[in-house]
Amino acid sequence: MIYANESQEIIGKLSMKTYESEYKVMIIWLPEKMNITCSNKLLKILEEPPEKTIFLMVSNRPDEIITTILSRTQHINIPLLDTDDIVTALLKNPELEITQHDALNIARIANGSYLVAQNLLKEGDEKKQNFDRFVNVMRLAWQVGNRKDYASLKTLRKWADEMAQSGVGRERQKGFLRYAQHQTRENFIYNLNNSALNYLDMSEAAFSSKFSPFINERNVEELMNEFSLAERHIEQNVNAKMVFFDLVLKIIMLLKR
Repeated sequence: MIYANESQEIIGKLSMKTYESEYKVMIIWLPEKMNITCSNKLLKILEEPPEKTIFLMVSNRPDEIITTILSRTQHINIPLLDTDDIVTALLKNPELEITQHDALNIARIANGSYLVAQNLLKEGDEKKQNFDRFVNVMRLAWQVGNRKDYASLKTLRKWADEMAQSGVGRERQKGFLRYAQHQTRENFIYNLNNSALNYLDMSEAAFSSKFSPFINERNVEELMNEFSLAERHIEQNVNAKMVFFDLVLKIIMLLKR
């Protein structure tokens, strides 16, 4: 969030005289994060900015910016990068050792963002760990719900305890839950048999080829909601052990559908 005290800081900085530059430029990153108080404090200066003062608001979700702010801006939409352009940039980067196949796969998953593509390459180990967790949880939950394998339920309880440990950390916990939402969506789309719609690496695609039928119109929305709710609870510092064990119980029931 961007709070009211930051609006005061913005106004204070713009009240200073320029030293070398003719113009003052204020970049506000993700203005949709401004709370109502902050937005209201900036309304007047946005409506009547000081002479030779430019505001640049960079937003991922302009529809979430309050209308009184939005109405005072000129909108410039930045298109997504072409997949081929991202592939070319990745292959030309001397710091990266990447094959044509991997570059194409990363570029597709990045969905038009070179920054996302770079981050995906950096987070390779974290992504593999999240993939292994997702596969493990889904297989165990299916076995409990469909084969009455209560030994797997004990394993899931142990997994929930491990995920709640301080060594995992809240950011990694949230990262896994975001990854699980992504994989739930991808497995549902996989059933459409249109590879152009899927953003999976080879390991994920191999798993989805067998698992995707269990993510269907009867449970996909509720699964997404449960993963999203768990992420919000972790963000709000709810007891992680309770959050993850409750989550696996919900997954068991939903995979029975």
